[in-house]
Amino acid sequence: MSAGQAGGLNTVITNENYNKMLSRIEIETQSSLKEVNATALKNIRVQPGKQYSGQVTIGKIPDPNLSHEIKVIVKANGETHEFLLNQVEA
Repeated sequence: MSAGQAGGLNTVITNENYNKMLSRIEIETQSSLKEVNATALKNIRVQPGKQYSGQVTIGKIPDPNLSHEIKVIVKANGETHEFLLNQVEA
């Protein structure tokens, strides 16, 4: 057993408690990684004649009560395509 400091109080950390803490940290880390992988922008290569569906999520739009223009740039097969989306006043 080893002694540690937690919140200014002396505590004793047993192997069982230590293993429970590590297990909880591992579960929280895996959960965070799944969330990041589900929401992070990634390069996706789509082969000719194939298709891929998905979604693009943007952050919060500043002051949604105002109109905004959102430019999406897609690079495919050496070509660049721009799409201008208009978010109108709420």
